[in-house]
Amino acid sequence: MFDLVNLFAKENGFGIVRRNAYSYKGRRIRYSLQCDRFGQPGASKGAGLRQRKSWKFGCKWMVVAEALEEGKWLLRQHPNLEHSQHNRGPSITSSAHPSHRRVTTPVRATIESTSRRVGNRARDVRAVVEEQHPESSFTQRDIYNARALMNRKKLNGYTPFAALVKLFDEMEIPYLVKWADDQPNRLLGLVRTFPYCIQMWKRFLEVIGFDNTYNTNRFKLPLFQATGQTYLGTVFNAAFDLIDNERREGFQFLAESIRQLIGQHTIRQPDVIITDFDDSMKAPSMISFLMCSNNFASITLTRISSPDDSDWEDSAPQAQAELSVTDKQLVHALTGDGIPHTYRRVLMMWKRVLFARTEEAHEKAWRDLCKKFDDQRLILRYLHGTYLPHRNFGIRVTSGTEASNNNIKSYLLNGMSHLYRLVEAMQDMMKDQERDFKDACAQDEVLTAREYLGSSGDYLGDLPTVISSKALRLINKQYRIARKAVPTGKNPFPEPLSGCNDDCSVSVELGVSCCHKVYAKLGSATSFTRYDVHSHWRLRDSSFQDPCRWILDPRIASALRGRPKNTAQPVPSRMAIGGRSQNVSQLTSLAARHPAGRK
Repeated sequence: MFDLVNLFAKENGFGIVRRNAYSYKGRRIRYSLQCDRFGQPGASKGAGLRQRKSWKFGCKWMVVAEALEEGKWLLRQHPNLEHSQHNRGPSITSSAHPSHRRVTTPVRATIESTSRRVGNRARDVRAVVEEQHPESSFTQRDIYNARALMNRKKLNGYTPFAALVKLFDEMEIPYLVKWADDQPNRLLGLVRTFPYCIQMWKRFLEVIGFDNTYNTNRFKLPLFQATGQTYLGTVFNAAFDLIDNERREGFQFLAESIRQLIGQHTIRQPDVIITDFDDSMKAPSMISFLMCSNNFASITLTRISSPDDSDWEDSAPQAQAELSVTDKQLVHALTGDGIPHTYRRVLMMWKRVLFARTEEAHEKAWRDLCKKFDDQRLILRYLHGTYLPHRNFGIRVTSGTEASNNNIKSYLLNGMSHLYRLVEAMQDMMKDQERDFKDACAQDEVLTAREYLGSSGDYLGDLPTVISSKALRLINKQYRIARKAVPTGKNPFPEPLSGCNDDCSVSVELGVSCCHKVYAKLGSATSFTRYDVHSHWRLRDSSFQDPCRWILDPRIASALRGRPKNTAQPVPSRMAIGGRSQNVSQLTSLAARHPAGRK
């Protein structure tokens, strides 16, 4: 009854409300349906500067609804004629009346689904609602109110962090919490991950990057992310952390929590950790991951270039990597003879290592440094573990983690979200990340560049179908270098390739074959196999990631103790058949010496 009368009111430019309910024996039998502007506005009871507005305008229109029996109602006009007319004209639009802006269940579901992503503004959600529900009429304020109501229902009366912990327990999401010593229920740090993060972490575990960002929550807690990169070069998140400070103890909690997650989920420790060149972040990482090699990416000193190149001055200003005129002269004039045993000479010889023009000069400078300062093993170990090549698959800076920091903020409306909403944004980002990665893998598996097809790609063998396009580009780069050293009719005596050994930086860092191996394949007319490339680059997850796949059957036993087999031995000459008469005479003489006893 109310919906029918309200629809009539909507078509005629007014709204209604229910008043004066009357019950008999526990059942409602009468209502008064009044205009929503019925009555006089009451006196304001507030003492502030803000004066509230009133819907009431002195209208007296009213009808009476009576219940005849269960489920049947009768609508009749009020006997007083003053309640049969309005004191104003119809409204311009139905959105002027709250009774026409009530959120129904279908509309609420539409608002919730479209408001899941914060990029959808209230006016965009309103347009979607009007398109899917033409009979509805809402304002932007109604959308904001509906969103706020949904958020309160999600919390279910808990504080945002309490609701978050309850959600983690229900969904069995791994997390670690640090509580305050003086207040055991006060949050100081939170580390958590998600099932998809664990899955990707186990698949690409060699290189992990650490970095933090700000302005993600109303509590001003820095958000710390651990990320990795796939064989496509895309970024995935391994873990998310929140801390209340950026001191050493805060980073120590994060590093220890990451190490605990690694142990809980049987993940091998990373080979390389990429962080900022920050002592408070660097020291806990080195303590917690003693088996890792730390690359500190805020100063990129691994650039193999001469300090007096033309583009040196145009590069980004880095105080640690810039050389003065005196330093440049010392770098070129420095020799092994007469080198004083001071820290300044260590620095100058190290600069020779960094700014060597060729790989041979780089290796020679490093050998000279190790030979001259052999007694300073701690310094040499630090330089080798920090700056020299490691298996990093081309990941040398924290730009991937910084891109993830920027990505998480795109899922937040502003920097004042509570922790529950922040985790919802992370879940949305994980869903998009998983979907995008699967789509990119499918595209990379079915699409192959033309340069890898035909006779020009014979040296690759079956690699175009089993490794990613990024790995193919790295190998193709080495192929172009090797092709220059192949004799041709136009150039029968090309310049040979430089020397190479097992410590080749390309093979060590990138996990692909260097130009010398490509040259050998071209010379022998053979092709690469999937085992010539690191498993990091394979499109399909290798079954050998499962430790049970490494178990082999026993070998067939070859030395059994069954029936013995006698080996052939030569017959002694005394047992020869030809000497039978001699043996008989010997036996006769022997019997004569020893007569038989009594019978």
